[in-house]
Amino acid sequence: MGDVCGKGAEAAAVTGLARYTLRTGAAQVDSPSGVLTILNDALRHERSPREYCTVAYARLDHVAGAFRLTFSTGGHPLPLLLRSDGTVEHVGTHGLLLGAEADPQLVDTTVDLQPRDCIVLYTDGITDAFAPAHALAPADLESLLGSCAGSSAGEIAERIYCTVLDFSSSEPRDDIALVVLRIADREPSQDGRSARLGLAMGGEAA
Repeated sequence: MGDVCGKGAEAAAVTGLARYTLRTGAAQVDSPSGVLTILNDALRHERSPREYCTVAYARLDHVAGAFRLTFSTGGHPLPLLLRSDGTVEHVGTHGLLLGAEADPQLVDTTVDLQPRDCIVLYTDGITDAFAPAHALAPADLESLLGSCAGSSAGEIAERIYCTVLDFSSSEPRDDIALVVLRIADREPSQDGRSARLGLAMGGEAA
C-alpha cells in the first residue's frame, strides 16, 4: 500500500518507479524493510528530493497451519489489527518518508494472525479526505473497526469506505485506498491445512 506526493505526470513517474522497484526488490531480499530500503535508494538516485512516497509493505507466510504477517512502513499510516474479540490496535513502527532521507529508519514488525483476525491497510485519504471540515480521528477509526468484528473483509471495507464518503457530497480532497485482509474460519481441507484468507480492496482517486 502506498501514497505518492503530488499529482500529475511527476507523481505517475514516481508511482511507476516504486512499483517496478518493489517487484525487483522482493526478488532480491526477504525482509519488508530491506525491500523498502531498495526503494528508498532508487528514489534518492533517480528522482528529485521533492519527489517521495509513503509505503506499507507486507509479506504473508503460512506457518504451521496459521498465518504470520511481517511488514515495514516508510512514512505510511500504521496498519490496524482487528482481533476476533473486537480488540483494535495500530501495530508496527513508523519509518520516515521514502526518498527523503538516506536512512529512513525502517523496522520489521511481525504479527501472528488467528482465525477471524483482520489487518487493515489504508492511505491518509481515509482520515483526511474531507479535512479540515471533517476528519476521521484515529480513535474514531479504531472504534469503527472494532464494531466490525465478525464481519467479512468486504463488509469491513464497505463500512469504512461509506463512513468516509458520508462526511460530504463533494469530491474528496485526497486519494482514498483501503485493503482489508481477514483470516477466515478454520475449515479442514484434503491436505490437512485449515486456514483461509479473505481479501477486500476499495479505492477512490480524487
